[in-house]
Amino acid sequence: MTLASRRSLGAPNRCEQMDLSGTASLTLLRRAELSPHLEEQIYGGFYSSADEYLVDEFHKAEWPQRLEISGQFADRRLRGLSRRLIYFDAPNVMPDRMRSTYARAIAARIHARNQATRWVTLDEAIEDGETMLADLAPDDRQRLDEHLTRLRIWREEARQLLEIPIVG
Repeated sequence: MTLASRRSLGAPNRCEQMDLSGTASLTLLRRAELSPHLEEQIYGGFYSSADEYLVDEFHKAEWPQRLEISGQFADRRLRGLSRRLIYFDAPNVMPDRMRSTYARAIAARIHARNQATRWVTLDEAIEDGETMLADLAPDDRQRLDEHLTRLRIWREEARQLLEIPIVG
């Protein structure tokens, strides 16, 4: 396809495409700078070579050493991500206060009842699952029903942790 025919179709040329990708990168950087959520902050720039070395060491280490390494990261995003991994995979190596802080933060996030959020909450996931369950053939219901049971248990654990009364 020639440049003229591409232009007549409204297709951007390579320079325009590069500009669009640059704009997208800037948008991601701005969102990363503004977001309180670690998942969106990962696009906020590169980390140092010292932190890059520590990332490799973190992956090679056993869980207790990973906790120690997580405190050595200069980049707070890496500290947060590494500690979140530790919380999910080996919470027993965390001090009680740190483990409790992570448990409450995660519970609050997944239980964000009646709040505008970009994430699917437990209540929404359960409602969606119940809707899907009603549409499934009886033979296909067991697996989803088991998953819904786990989600309900998780929701109850989050309520207890956050001391939220049962509604509804």
